[in-house]
Amino acid sequence: MNITHEIKKIENEEILILKIQYNEEFALDFFSRKKLRNLYQQITSYLKNAAVNFHGQKVLLVINGILVSTLLFTPVLPTASTTKPSEPIQYVQKLELSMPEITEQEEMTNEENSMEEEEIVQVENESENAPHNNNSNSNKNNYSNSNNNSNNNSTTKPTPPTTPPSSNVTNPVKPPSNNSNNNDSNINTQETIISLRRSSGIVQIALEDYIIGVVGAEMPASFQIEALKSQAVAARTYTLKKINAGVTLSDTDSHQRYKDNNELKQVWGKDFDTYYNKIKSAVQATKGQVITYQGNYIDAVYHSTSNGKTEDAKAVWGNSVPYLVSVDSPWDKDASSYLRTVSISEATILSTFGVIGNIEVISYTNSNRIASLKIGEKTISGVQFRNSLGLRSTDFDISYENGSYIITTRGYGHGVGMSQYGANGMAKEGYSYRQILSHYYQGTTLTTK
Repeated sequence: MNITHEIKKIENEEILILKIQYNEEFALDFFSRKKLRNLYQQITSYLKNAAVNFHGQKVLLVINGILVSTLLFTPVLPTASTTKPSEPIQYVQKLELSMPEITEQEEMTNEENSMEEEEIVQVENESENAPHNNNSNSNKNNYSNSNNNSNNNSTTKPTPPTTPPSSNVTNPVKPPSNNSNNNDSNINTQETIISLRRSSGIVQIALEDYIIGVVGAEMPASFQIEALKSQAVAARTYTLKKINAGVTLSDTDSHQRYKDNNELKQVWGKDFDTYYNKIKSAVQATKGQVITYQGNYIDAVYHSTSNGKTEDAKAVWGNSVPYLVSVDSPWDKDASSYLRTVSISEATILSTFGVIGNIEVISYTNSNRIASLKIGEKTISGVQFRNSLGLRSTDFDISYENGSYIITTRGYGHGVGMSQYGANGMAKEGYSYRQILSHYYQGTTLTTK
């Protein structure tokens, strides 16, 4: 582990930025008490050896180039008492410097930090009265707004698809690849038992029982039955693709979230029987069905809510995938999760990107999301800006008010593949799960194994 540092003064407070480079994989349980104490000892040792003259308490922890958290660090002076404090470091969820609220499931939790897992959340409990302010204008420093016209996206109802779809909807570990040379959709789903890594250890679960737990964790049970069927097929396809590749699945956003019956009872309470039977019927109705493209399981990515159009995979991950192209999804605009507004301080922008200044949008993708922007003289991608700040999407307006940036986002997620709220909207209008899947995954085939 290599440590370097930088001290900045932000709003009259000294901030220590610790840049830590790990050669081994960074574990999700890093902030256990044991790991924290070890981290405290290493930081203290570094401060003493480097004779760092730091008199603040706030430490920004940057690991492998990613801003992980703010630490409240006591003591931090090289000359501080050597008595071991009972709570040397407090882990502050994400950033304490006016960081926007981030959901439990945050974006970049996959094995190679390339796709957000993140993103598919139980949004049915979100308030219907979420902020809908996208008219924040600024007269300071001419900070530019990113296209305020949220109606540029098509509102025309797409033509009902006629070909059976295939939907692999989950959070793949790697960006979708267009290199499918081997037929990998040859697993007999009727007899499959999967190994699932849980906090208690590895458990064995029948595939279809596992899919019930995934759908219950990944999509609101109040959604239409055809939308739940779409999710079931997507989850099954993703699972079999991973198994075929020799991957041991986890029950987290690194792969697909999963909840067993006891956990679902805690979520649903008195509605458990109703919701469980509803999801079970959706899974049973699609038993053994998977989505393929040219004989191979697809990378079935999905997101909560689009901005009215889904995104092309190339705009997010840099490589084209024939079945992950932008399509109209006007139903999303009626979702409670469509608009959100957050305030982000200049200090957060500075600590995150290392610069401050005018924020100017440079280019947009074909789906009206921000492709690139500039902060002062620094150019970054819209995806990097969104991921670094925990924004809900790359379609946003931004203005400046009293030392903070006011950002209003449209949609929720990377925007690629199936929109969950779009699927529910299609189901409400009478589309079948086959039509839903073939709409969001163009040119795919629904196959029973």
